Amino acid sequence: MLTAVDSSEVFEQRLAGIGFLREHIVVVIFVEGEDDTIRIVSLRKALKYERKRFEEFIRDELGAD
Repeated sequence: MLTAVDSSEVFEQRLAGIGFLREHIVVVIFVEGEDDTIRIVSLRKALKYERKRFEEFIRDELGAD
């Protein structure tokens, strides 16, 4: 799941992704470079509300109840 990050104080467009890293749900903030490179700005465990949102997204995408 990807979303744009409010980066009004930063001079580059930052994106946020959320997904699995082994058994953990993590959030990664990254920048896509002009030369097709990806630079990771931050990686951390997802907070409770982020995990819940991600789990709902996965449930909706898979059509599970």
